Amino acid sequence: MEALAQQESRTLAEFMRRYGITFRDPGLLKLALTHRSYLSVTGQEPSESNERLEFLGDSVLGLVTSEYLYLRHPGEHEGQLTKTKSLLVSKAILSRRALRMGLGNYVLLSHSEVESGGRKRLSILADAFESVLGAVYLDQGFETARRFIHRWLLAESDAIVSDKQHTNYKSDLQEYVQSTYHTHPVYRLRSEYGPDHSKYFVVDVMVGRRTLGQGRGQNKKEAEQAAARHAVESVEQQRRAARGAVEREPAEVRGDDEASSADSRRRRRGRRSRGHERDRESEPSTGATAAEPAWEEEREPAEADFAPEDSGEDDLIEDESVEDDGRAPETDAGDDRDESREPAARRESPEQAAPSQEPARDETRLDPYGFAEERGVRPVVELSGSEAEAPDEAAESRDRDARIEEIERAMASFGRQRERHGGGERYGRKGRRGR
Repeated sequence: MEALAQQESRTLAEFMRRYGITFRDPGLLKLALTHRSYLSVTGQEPSESNERLEFLGDSVLGLVTSEYLYLRHPGEHEGQLTKTKSLLVSKAILSRRALRMGLGNYVLLSHSEVESGGRKRLSILADAFESVLGAVYLDQGFETARRFIHRWLLAESDAIVSDKQHTNYKSDLQEYVQSTYHTHPVYRLRSEYGPDHSKYFVVDVMVGRRTLGQGRGQNKKEAEQAAARHAVESVEQQRRAARGAVEREPAEVRGDDEASSADSRRRRRGRRSRGHERDRESEPSTGATAAEPAWEEEREPAEADFAPEDSGEDDLIEDESVEDDGRAPETDAGDDRDESREPAARRESPEQAAPSQEPARDETRLDPYGFAEERGVRPVVELSGSEAEAPDEAAESRDRDARIEEIERAMASFGRQRERHGGGERYGRKGRRGR
């Protein structure tokens, strides 16, 4: 036991010399460096290991790191600060920092643990870092503990955060799963193999029944981190593939749109050309020139032009005219009058009625909506050549009376049609259905 005590004293003295810290109570440093496997050698109680100091050091480390990040990054939001802190105080980072500072050489271990590579085991190194920090806080105070953390950890915080190897993939995966699936990832141990001193664990990370990734490590936490990294990298690869597809799509869609637009233009041109051909075939050969427009463009509009279009109810309207008037619709006295007479409404002066000044015209219908023809009124046509003679006043009066009667019948028919739709009160009497 005396040799063991001397070995412990040499280890403690070498530690204080190496890191420049002189403990007022060397017992705190010995407790911080004692691994639970060493208790089997000394026969001490479980409370004599460094686990309680590890608990205290973890809290001191969290406080100092939070203070440092708060002052170092005033523009960062709370979420990013939390992620950075979680990375810096993680077991993976602490074990690497302890390995770099050579802390494993001073940890008190059993012979079997030393032979199995315990001095380089990441979990033992991370726990030793926190327990030593707790001992420094109790023996030297908060300021010395802050300087110790800054020297061995926070001085290289920017390099640690920028190194993707130190990314906390479990945190990144949890954020993605919660935002996408509204749940949390589940880590399940798939298998484990190897001897007890060098065992490996295989872990699957799952969402529901879907496996997102798989990882392997020398402990469960390391395997979970590897599985989370595999899942995050798979998600990023899928996102890159989706972005590439979206970037390629506009060119293809643009080509399809241009082709469809060209087809549409060709179809429209074909329809227009066919329509023009049909119009040319249906046009009568009148011999009129461009300087001599059709008569329909020259005439003044008559009241019959304002009658409604044919709505399919003309037969019913004709029956109403018989019931209301008690007689069939009258026709023009076209059979009794001289057909060589030209209507007075279509000439402005007797001089313009001469055949030499008025060319022959086509489309001489005075009623473009067809009311006169459907009621049996013979349309008035224009005569040309030697058949056109100047009418006398009696014939002119007969034509004017016939036109007036025709317009009155058209207006009466229009009024009865409006009455059928509830508008009869506007004409001073009830509609047909109200009588």
